[in-house]
Amino acid sequence: MSEARPEKRSRLSDEVEQVESIENNSTVPLFTKSDPWFDDGNIILSCGNTGFRVHQGVLALHSPVFKDMLTVGNPGGVLFEGCGVVALTDDADDVRHLLNAMYLIEYGSGRERSLEMLSSMLRMSTKYVVDRFRKQVIQRLSSMFPSTLAKYTAAVRDRRILAKLDPIAAVQLSLDCDVPSILPTALYLCIIREEKTSAVLQELCQAVYRDNVMPQSQPAYHRILFEKRLRELLDGVFEAHDRDKIWAHPVGDSESPEPVGMNNSPSCKRLRVEDESQASIWQNAYPPFSRTSSQFWLADGSIVLVCGATGFRVHKSVLALRSAVFRDIFSIDEDHGINETFDGCVVVRLSDDATDMLRLLEALYTRKYSTFSGKSEITLAVMDSLLKLSTKYFFDDLRAEMVDFLRDMFPCDRSKYDFWDSRSNVRQFNWSSFVAVEFAMTYNIPAILPAACYEAMFVGISAVFNTELRCSPEEKSIQLSDITLSTCVLFAENWRDIVEDVLDIRTLKQYPGVDMPDNCGDCGGFLPEERQAVERQYRTVPIDVFRPYPALHLKLTGLRNNAGKGPACRNCYDELENFEEHIRDQLWNQMTKACGYDDWDAVLRAVPETDLDA
Repeated sequence: MSEARPEKRSRLSDEVEQVESIENNSTVPLFTKSDPWFDDGNIILSCGNTGFRVHQGVLALHSPVFKDMLTVGNPGGVLFEGCGVVALTDDADDVRHLLNAMYLIEYGSGRERSLEMLSSMLRMSTKYVVDRFRKQVIQRLSSMFPSTLAKYTAAVRDRRILAKLDPIAAVQLSLDCDVPSILPTALYLCIIREEKTSAVLQELCQAVYRDNVMPQSQPAYHRILFEKRLRELLDGVFEAHDRDKIWAHPVGDSESPEPVGMNNSPSCKRLRVEDESQASIWQNAYPPFSRTSSQFWLADGSIVLVCGATGFRVHKSVLALRSAVFRDIFSIDEDHGINETFDGCVVVRLSDDATDMLRLLEALYTRKYSTFSGKSEITLAVMDSLLKLSTKYFFDDLRAEMVDFLRDMFPCDRSKYDFWDSRSNVRQFNWSSFVAVEFAMTYNIPAILPAACYEAMFVGISAVFNTELRCSPEEKSIQLSDITLSTCVLFAENWRDIVEDVLDIRTLKQYPGVDMPDNCGDCGGFLPEERQAVERQYRTVPIDVFRPYPALHLKLTGLRNNAGKGPACRNCYDELENFEEHIRDQLWNQMTKACGYDDWDAVLRAVPETDLDA
């Protein structure tokens, strides 16, 4: 792969152009071009004075409503640049949110997601039956307005997040889009908020006064009025949505239907290749390929990618939008040196595995591995496919997202390493650390190498040679390269040397005041046997030294009892904790040396530029 990286272009052009139609020799403004606007798009969605030029195949892949709408054709007969113009009554910003989510992998999957954006996505995904988007948005909203006390308690710990929530908007959204699971918490937040000036709350209060629910002469009962009115609303909603079923089946427990696409609907069957005239299809000596086995064969696709015996008909502009390599390929004159075509589309034969390509297209077209909720379960085998092709073809955003997943699992920061439960985006198995080392070496992801090698020590090299590395029972095994195995072996050997150096008394003398007390006036300090027990945990590979080891204090207590001494004093245990914290810091800081880097700064300097935001 060449070292010179193609210059990245902006994700979607910021160019805005006024489009006019000529009718009766007069110019009548129709709409303003707005992103997304693809030159090879074959449908224009017009929202007021804003137009979006996109692909019918992409719309139909995500939404059965759009699919059925587009099968009718163009009844209005309005055309622009050969594309049918479909007028929508939706707000242009809402449509833009929906289209960006369809085309941009990372859209809405960052840590900061506004309730406004989520509301827009929920309205559009509900109206156009984009089930995957709706499910993801509801999952995110459920984390903002949780249905259990434990989740609510965890959510409100961050006051900054709580301050950003608009519970009144959430109540309205719950009613408009039928999301009852967020309603109780949203209503509760309306009650406890101190916002007495809210126009909505004032209107509720005035309605209560008009209904003579409470005497108007008692303004001190405003809070009670709000609560009573909202509780009545809550009861009514629960009756309408069958309260018992709501809580018996919380959102997220059942799988939503997969997006209906042009490839799997009974009304849009593909003609079998063997039923077609072979003479008309294969006009030259190129090896045949099957489109009946392909899950991505879009009728309005503008290019056919062939991997082995499987073809995928997709859109040039979608590939060019995300990949610098495909963008450069398509910039070449199509008639120059190209002989193979199929159904008027250029055929590009690739050496990639068809399964890898299918996973890439799923990521690009369906957001299968990117979610608005911030969590997406993905196997390491799928990640291998996506890393392989995103690195090869410079799908920088997709690669960055995969690297971000891995860096959550194997962080550079020790404080993040402590929070094991937060690293749950990737479905892990016994050999995940070895596969992560393989990824680091193969796809140039140095940031995950130290922590991955460290965790691989706990599995043991011998186990790898006697076991097939499978990411899941249904997926093929993964072969580790020689460089991965040698890296893990060398790390384990170097780690032992690092531990001995950090625990060496001469090294400890460089840090005055950091040691285990042995001459305390209150308790006598720690015994030599206790010091050995403390140091032994760092020399024992099966123990993860960066996480608390509860059995240690029990062992120390037993040693003191055997020696006829009482428990160590509080001050000595505090100094012991400082001593261990120092040892852990030193080991973490020097961990990088075990895999060839001087320090963590050297590791971060080796990170490719495209991964810096990961």
